Amino acid sequence: MRGVQISHIALEALDLITIVVPPALPAAMTVGRLVAQRRLEKNKIYCTSPRTINVSGSIDCICFDKTGTLTEDGLDMWGVVPASDKKFQFPVKEIMNLPLSDLLIGMVTCHGITIIDNQLVGDPLDLKMFESTGWTLEEPDVSDTSKFSMLFPTIVRPPKGSKLLKKGTHEVSIDMSRQNSMTSDMVDSISLTNLDPALTGSTADLGEQGIEIGIVRQFPFTSSLQRMSVITRTLGANHYDLYCKGSPEMILSLSKPESIPPDFANVLQEYTSEGYRVIAMAHKSLNRLPYAKVQRMSRESAEIDLTFLAFVIMENRLKPETTPVIAALNTACLKTVMVTGDNMLTALSVARDCDIVKPGTPVIVVAAITQQNQIKPQIYFTKSNSQVSPISPAGQGDFSEMTDLNSVVSLETVESGSFGNNVLENDVNYLSDNMQRTRNNYVFALTGKTWALVKQYYPELIPKLATRGAVFARMSPDQKQQLVQELQALGYYVAMVGDGANDCGALKAAHTGISLSDTESSVASPFTSRETNISSLLTVIREGRAALVTSFGNFKYMAAYSLTQFISVMLLYSIESNLTDIEFLYIDLFIISIFAFFFSRTEAYDGPLVKTAPLNSLISTTPILSLFTQILIVGIFQYASFWHLQQMDWYIPFDAKFRSVEDKDNVGCLENYTIFIISSMQYIILAVAFSKGRPYRKSIFTNYGLLTSFVLLSLISVYLALYPFKWLANWFELVLPDDISFRFVLVTYGAANFLISLFVEYFFVDYLVFSKLRYRWHNIDKSRRKFLAIDRDLARDLKWPPISQEPLPEAAPDILIRQNVTEIKIEKRVPEPCRPVDTSFMNSPVCNNIKQFGSAREVTLNPRSLFNDRRNTVSMQTVPCFEGKESIKQSKIELMTKRRHNSESENGINQYDKPFRIHNTNPIATLPRNPTTTLQPQRLRDFKEILVHKSEDGLAPTTQSVLELDILPS
Repeated sequence: MRGVQISHIALEALDLITIVVPPALPAAMTVGRLVAQRRLEKNKIYCTSPRTINVSGSIDCICFDKTGTLTEDGLDMWGVVPASDKKFQFPVKEIMNLPLSDLLIGMVTCHGITIIDNQLVGDPLDLKMFESTGWTLEEPDVSDTSKFSMLFPTIVRPPKGSKLLKKGTHEVSIDMSRQNSMTSDMVDSISLTNLDPALTGSTADLGEQGIEIGIVRQFPFTSSLQRMSVITRTLGANHYDLYCKGSPEMILSLSKPESIPPDFANVLQEYTSEGYRVIAMAHKSLNRLPYAKVQRMSRESAEIDLTFLAFVIMENRLKPETTPVIAALNTACLKTVMVTGDNMLTALSVARDCDIVKPGTPVIVVAAITQQNQIKPQIYFTKSNSQVSPISPAGQGDFSEMTDLNSVVSLETVESGSFGNNVLENDVNYLSDNMQRTRNNYVFALTGKTWALVKQYYPELIPKLATRGAVFARMSPDQKQQLVQELQALGYYVAMVGDGANDCGALKAAHTGISLSDTESSVASPFTSRETNISSLLTVIREGRAALVTSFGNFKYMAAYSLTQFISVMLLYSIESNLTDIEFLYIDLFIISIFAFFFSRTEAYDGPLVKTAPLNSLISTTPILSLFTQILIVGIFQYASFWHLQQMDWYIPFDAKFRSVEDKDNVGCLENYTIFIISSMQYIILAVAFSKGRPYRKSIFTNYGLLTSFVLLSLISVYLALYPFKWLANWFELVLPDDISFRFVLVTYGAANFLISLFVEYFFVDYLVFSKLRYRWHNIDKSRRKFLAIDRDLARDLKWPPISQEPLPEAAPDILIRQNVTEIKIEKRVPEPCRPVDTSFMNSPVCNNIKQFGSAREVTLNPRSLFNDRRNTVSMQTVPCFEGKESIKQSKIELMTKRRHNSESENGINQYDKPFRIHNTNPIATLPRNPTTTLQPQRLRDFKEILVHKSEDGLAPTTQSVLELDILPS
């Protein structure tokens, strides 16, 4: 114990605790976040939670809302596509030229607009639609709290002196445009002679007539219902009218089938695939209903049996900043996802335009469809086709191409009721060569309805869909939040960028929420940008990465400083010495505090984002190895200088026993001088080593305060080592050796320490370990980032998902065109007598030398094989009988199709016969042995595999048989 008292030893040991645990650490970490927050404010980005700044540096997945975020805030009115007598009319682009009709009245009344401070206020879509009509809106001059208790709180009327078409005359010309496809030439000034009489009329001065329409009741828009409606009454009318607008899918489900045009899905897909936002409008007359009953009727009873009126087409252009920002994110390999409440095809079009879906990347549309008599929905994966087939004038499809794909009658592809304009693919079970080569890069697109069904019935698919999902359409606010949470569960650090109240849940749930709106809903987001474009996202990521690197550097520096001082004190404790009070003060106050203050002043790197995000865990190999190697170097050089001193001939060891009682706190000695000089240089070296620059922060040479501190403190340390003033040496209690060369040796030790520390930190730790070797040590199967293993497995799995080459009607997957019925006949003349087809059917019952496999009146087709992804019923009237293999090859198959349109002829059938391609080696049909079994589509390669059946109607097997399939949506 060297005669030292126990109390003194305990006191000195407690001093070591204050040295090892730096009290300035929390302050140093806080300064870094505050500096980053101030830089964000200079870029008009305001942060309510500074802790999230560091988290934003780890972002590797960004979810974007579409409208107002990627696209312009305001929608521009493109036009309307009216419908009458189950036919779409020519598009009308000049809304003010619309005649007085249910469509025009619906556009001026079906909204939630109100007047505040003499300004129209409401949803941007409602405002654009209303303003395009030129009508005026008036509210009673009463307080806002009294408006809703009045009979007509809101009245709309045309502008005074306006000339509007009134029902009556059919020979008026207005400016209209018609497009057979989105690239066809526009035709102006179309005559209204052949249009719907409801859309034509005589010119009248409505101002003189005093036409007024009152909005009696409003059913507000909700994202879950995807619609809103109003009940109105026209001045002088004896009945009320209901007008409803919403998503095409929802309006379709509420409308009467006889009001839906046959090419509803085609026209919808035509516009949505070009990125337009499509709203459907419908109407219903409420005859013989008193006012009191109108006010009491439920929404469910009001919004049924509607008459479809038109599509309202809105333009929503991309913001100029959107595409460059997405390109920068793609370059940095950050996952980008669109989460929107808009239509699927509109979302896909915008995603392709801004490169969220990269050029050449296959998009697989996921659809969950619940079939009749089935509890669980079926999941279908379909390759999206961005090319849209032009619509024929009569809405007819081209049936000239039929092959053996995925249906009992070997249809190739059917797109929204049309067989034509499709590229022939190989097989439903195999992708084309091009698809196989690029399959590992596919992305998923799905709707909120599919998301909900998959989450309920197939939760095991959610991680795969979330990992590869790029476009999520028709998502409700709750589903947006669920998606963010699922991505977080997979190990993503998720940022959500939105601008509306619908995004509040997702903004709050995300690691980093960025609101592009300064409304009340922005309080749910930790970041709010005054710049209403997504360029603020790059600023947040850059500042987050810089702040994360700064925080790590600050933490490592404070830890290394305390451990360096601990080593110094321990070496001096070994000779019963210590650092003097002034030396402690100089290290803590001048060196450490100055570096801690200027350390965070290095700005974020303004170059392109790099693919690798900075580390976000201190308990990982790289930061621990960095700290360990630097402390090891510090310890080696301190001990080396201490040992070197002891080897000098003039060295006299320090002996505490010779200190006087009055001078017992005097710890000045040669050992103290040596350790203090080398350690004071090491604190500067550690600050340089841990102050990282590119690719996350700018160079240290741009931080003038830090650079000046390096230079000045280095000069002071060298000055104290070589030739300090005598008063300064006495103040620090330095005992300088008389040998000047030893003083230079200490400076040389400091220079060597500087070079070795930088080499180890930048080459060994950052380059070799962090950049080159860490992925070799990383086991992604045990990683917290589960999406890495999922993405790897998806890339390796060439059999999943089971792709169908038939395009789904992405614009409205639930649309069912009830009027279209396709009738297909397949005839086969069979000579007598019938013989067994093949010995492979020996296990089947034999009847008159015919292998009988039972019969079926009703079987279920694959829902993807025909039309609108709905269950179809096949009526087996008679079953063909084939003789033998050789006779079959010589037989001729005659195929005909009949397209039935209920509205085009008296008996509801329109003959549209076209021969189509004959495939001599393809089967006609395959029936199950069990009549109750669901038919599984097959692709048999040879006629010898065709099953032979006996019909139920008693026809002899040798009689000519006909297989007639009546495809009826159920």
